[in-house]
Amino acid sequence: MRKGLYARLALANFKNHRRLYLPYLLSCAGSAAMFYMIFFLATSSALLTMRGGGSLASVLAFGCAVIAVFSSIIVLYANSFIMKRRKRELGLYNILGMEKKHIARLMATETVYAALASIALGIASGILFSKLLLLLICKMLRFEVPFGFEVSALGVIATLLLFGGIFFLALIWNVSRVHVAKPIELLSAANVGEREPKTRWFLALTGALALGGGYALAVSVKQPAAAILAFFLAVILVIAGTYCLFTAGSVAFLKNLRKRKGYYYRTRNFISVSSMIYRMKQNAVGLANICILSTMVLVTLSTTICLYYGLEDSLRNMYPRNVEIHAGSLDDGKRDEILSIAANALEETGIKPANTLYYRSAILWCARNGDAFSPYTGMSDAHQVCLIPLEDYNQMAGARAQLAPGEAFVYCADASLPGAAAAFGDVRYRIVDALDVPPVRENWYMVYGEEAVWYFILPDMEDLEAVQTALSGEDDAYGGYSMYYGFDVDGAAEERTLAETLEPALDEYVYSFPEGEGFYLNFGYTDESRVDYYATYGGLFFLGIFLGLMFTCAAALIMYYKQISEGYDDRGRFDIMQKVGLSRAEVRASVRAQVLTVFFLPLAAAGVHVAFAFPLIATLFKVLALTNVKLFLLCTLGCYAAFAALYAAVYALTARTYYKIVSDD
Repeated sequence: MRKGLYARLALANFKNHRRLYLPYLLSCAGSAAMFYMIFFLATSSALLTMRGGGSLASVLAFGCAVIAVFSSIIVLYANSFIMKRRKRELGLYNILGMEKKHIARLMATETVYAALASIALGIASGILFSKLLLLLICKMLRFEVPFGFEVSALGVIATLLLFGGIFFLALIWNVSRVHVAKPIELLSAANVGEREPKTRWFLALTGALALGGGYALAVSVKQPAAAILAFFLAVILVIAGTYCLFTAGSVAFLKNLRKRKGYYYRTRNFISVSSMIYRMKQNAVGLANICILSTMVLVTLSTTICLYYGLEDSLRNMYPRNVEIHAGSLDDGKRDEILSIAANALEETGIKPANTLYYRSAILWCARNGDAFSPYTGMSDAHQVCLIPLEDYNQMAGARAQLAPGEAFVYCADASLPGAAAAFGDVRYRIVDALDVPPVRENWYMVYGEEAVWYFILPDMEDLEAVQTALSGEDDAYGGYSMYYGFDVDGAAEERTLAETLEPALDEYVYSFPEGEGFYLNFGYTDESRVDYYATYGGLFFLGIFLGLMFTCAAALIMYYKQISEGYDDRGRFDIMQKVGLSRAEVRASVRAQVLTVFFLPLAAAGVHVAFAFPLIATLFKVLALTNVKLFLLCTLGCYAAFAALYAAVYALTARTYYKIVSDD
């Protein structure tokens, strides 16, 4: 063939099919830009050298992998749709004399042009906006803003390799499909319709059970430690149930509408319902994809926004006081020496502590049977038991409570003890009062959940030792006691000043003991963790916005191509109906009925998914010490409202495109 013919044909095809190729090229370019920008930030030397930069880099590296996977899905999906619409054209080329090798060469030319245009535009856009994103993320994470402009050569290479590989896979797929197809198959491929699907009750029932099981799992799990596994199981069940119900349930729903004569035999309903039934199998998968992507957008954005704006609440839950000392396996001598070291550091720095909190405790893992607690030996029915002496409880609560020997106070949020008694081996206590609130909230209280944590206030330290001895058994699993000592200071500067004096002194004290003595001590302060928290949660927030944008674009692309596909399939039928007397107003009404009935179903289903996922995600947040459910609710409702508005805008645009196609003369 003449030199340059392939190039001219490729450019002409782009122009003639711009309605198909423009969203395709823009989505490819946008994906390439997003990948480059995240890769640039993950490998930025300016961020890596900052305090907390390592945590941020890990989060962004994960984001690179996620964006790479979804970029592949988006590009290959759009490519497969375009090829289906163009098979008739390619078959015509074959009939007019072009051999399949010539068609393959034409497709290769088109792929190269599309790849060069989209990758170049994506990298250029990524480079242009990378500095802006660097400034934005530094502002969000409270990092120092670096000077200068940097282009990541490694990011450019990675983007070229990734998207070059994706376009190469698309080309291989296209050529292989054309190679095995006969010309007559190519000519008729775009017009192959769906037979009316049967109502598959088994699949519909399976979907209902899977969806119900996922919902039940999401609302029944109360322990944060168990919520992680439950979340992934619930996600799998909900995804499976969504696909089954959209595929089988939607057919049953439409056939039920067809049986309603008063509804079905109206002009606009007759056209839309009968049209959707005959292509429901194909549409159902696309609508389920939109539903899943919409759910991913809502969950990703609401959780990451809540994590970022609830960061200070999370820090306060993790650190009840600005400066904290945790020590375990103590005796009174070690306790007094640790408190003396802390007092000397405060005196040396001239810092005055406020809101001091001090208590001793014994933390036990137990199994429970009625009112009896025994050593824990398995992975089920685990209970955390925290024993606190009455003296320390009164000091914390500002109370003057009294206990006789053999008496105790108890607190557990969702359980009670039969007979108002508790037995630890052969040591038994009579419960004289149930506390209304937990005396303290340790980190593990959030991780294991309220219903799995028991607090017992015992008369004195001898009772703590007696309970530990009764439950220790032969392996001496229990012994010693733990101590918490914390206080607030005036600002982050005082935290750092005190830490410079106190932390080395505590380290020196710990290292003075022989290794293996079983004594541990942990010192921490809020400002030290705040940097890592902002790096991690801020990175997740930043990444959540990016992934939410990518999922939204993917859902919009599916909606757009679905409407185009429906439009081309319906154009012939609507043309016939207009010729026999159907007005343009009736055409528009039919379009509106079809689109409103079907394309807003994924948005409603996504809202239901998120509503059932809400309690499970709120429970998961306890692992991260975030207990502000009201903030999470506001973030979820705000994200749903914003996404619904964007979804409606995409619907308006796609419905207009559909109408233009079906009413095109």
